[in-house]
Amino acid sequence: GFRRFSAEGQYLGTVGRSGSGPGEYVSSDGGLVVLTDGRIVLRDPGNARLSVYAADGAYLNAWPIRGGRSTSMPMVPALDGGFYNPIFGGGQPVRLVRYAPDGIPMDTLPSPDLGVETATVRAAVGVVSSTWPVPFTQTSLWNLHPGGFFITAMSGQYALYLRHPDGRLLRISKDETPVLVASDERAAAEERVTRAMRRLDPSWRWNGDPIPSTKPILRELHAAEDGRIWVLLHQPGERVPSEERDPDPAGGAPLPQFREVTTFDVFEQDGRYLGRITAPVGFSTSPRPVFRGDMVWALEEDTVGVQRLTRYHIVTEKGSAQTAH
Repeated sequence: GFRRFSAEGQYLGTVGRSGSGPGEYVSSDGGLVVLTDGRIVLRDPGNARLSVYAADGAYLNAWPIRGGRSTSMPMVPALDGGFYNPIFGGGQPVRLVRYAPDGIPMDTLPSPDLGVETATVRAAVGVVSSTWPVPFTQTSLWNLHPGGFFITAMSGQYALYLRHPDGRLLRISKDETPVLVASDERAAAEERVTRAMRRLDPSWRWNGDPIPSTKPILRELHAAEDGRIWVLLHQPGERVPSEERDPDPAGGAPLPQFREVTTFDVFEQDGRYLGRITAPVGFSTSPRPVFRGDMVWALEEDTVGVQRLTRYHIVTEKGSAQTAH
């Protein structure tokens, strides 16, 4: 089963268990959403259903998953009490099915197509191929806002577009200078891709666009449960100490690794800028953090790889994120 904790970190109990009976689940892909009334919806592709639990963890009922195949993308709570579930299949890009608070499927939203193809390199041996994005190249970014509209951007430009259901388009922009890709960070990124490709083709050589000299301004877009918009920015790379590096999965010599200070710009959904937030070392954006007002819940990993769920309090007057005790 999955574990429930209070906002203060107190363990409240375990919900569900493995199986196909009421309240049980098979091979859940991690899709879980808490609705505005406190109910919990768990995506269970193994049983082709969405299981619904009360705020105290008691099983309530189940709803069928509508259309296509599930993805590992998170579900999104809606401000009207419902939620959105991403699906894909049938040769179509990701779509988001909107569910009403009573579980009735409503309309389906296609994910935005910004018309940009990410630069890639490719290796192929016979019918087997592998494609890898060129590090630090521009990509299209999007996320679904709980208000029912998309936030979109091109990572190389500081311009966000909020496309409201009624047709209104809000543009949020800021002046920001792209950061440079240091020569040793660039070499490490190229070597990482090269090693990955040579696991398939030992004679592989770089066959795509070169790694850019600057990083895109934007890394990710996040929409908070309260409607605020959190923009993750690229920062200069810092070399990871050798004792903290991840081992090479192929058993080769460990590569130099770099990390960036986790830095967000925060906006209200009407475009008002609230400030820049810098998270502590160890703050992880995967899986996606939960943002709510001046609180953030995210995974944190220490120098020996131990993970824990941590609650952070945003200290706006200092512009930094600190652990709440």
